[in-house]
Formats: sequence, C-alpha cells, structure tokens
Amino acid sequence: GGTGPASNEISVRPIAPFAVSNVSTTASTATITWTPAIAASSYTVFQSTTLGGSAAGSAVAGCTATTLTSCTISGLTAGTTYYYTVVASNTGVGSTARATTGEVSATPVAGPFTSVVAGNASVNFTWSSVPG
Repeated sequence: GGTGPASNEISVRPIAPFAVSNVSTTASTATITWTPAIAASSYTVFQSTTLGGSAAGSAVAGCTATTLTSCTISGLTAGTTYYYTVVASNTGVGSTARATTGEVSATPVAGPFTSVVAGNASVNFTWSSVPG
C-alpha cells in the first residue's frame, strides 16, 4: 500500500468548565468576576437586556479578549436589569475551543445604596451615612 497526501492537523486544548463567582453593582456600573478557566487564553463578556439573550448579545467594550478574570461595565442605567455571559477562548492550530458560563443578571441600584454585592447565599448592601 501507498501513502496518501498529508492531512491538515487540528490541535486545540479543551477548556475546563468555569463560572461567574461574583456580581456587584453601583448606580451606573456592574462588575462581573469569574473563576479562571483552565486552558483559556482570553475571555469576552457579552451583555443583553433580555433574559436568555446574553449569549447572542453584544460584546462589552473593554471586556473582550481580556486575560483578566473580572470586568467592570460602566454607563448602565439604574433600575434596568442587564444579563451577562462570559466566554473563555483558546486558539490552537486550525481551531478555537470555547467554554461559556451560565447567564447572570445585574441591576444597578439608585440610592440610597452605593453598592450591592451578590455572593454565594448572601447579599451585601453599602450606603452613605446620613448626616444629623
């Protein structure tokens, strides 16, 4: 038997599952923090104002192709709920691997709170002191 033509090789390292670990808001910002994804080389945060829409939403400026594991989104409207999905990517030879977090929500708050931080089984509120 003979040998055939050489084939193109595709090589990419799969990305381990990862998740959003914290969401915090102020009156006009949301900060999304996630656990590092093993084998990821960059992350992109997607946003939507529609439940279930963040995976197909818009990439957040300043939160694309980042190597950081958190991103602060500014210019948000207090009282509006925003939905976020984080996508981890890793580009190999001839292919790209991706892993996606579940969708999380953030609703910036207007006073009296200066920030709200949602964690595992707890919510922390911060407010300014009232003079008098």
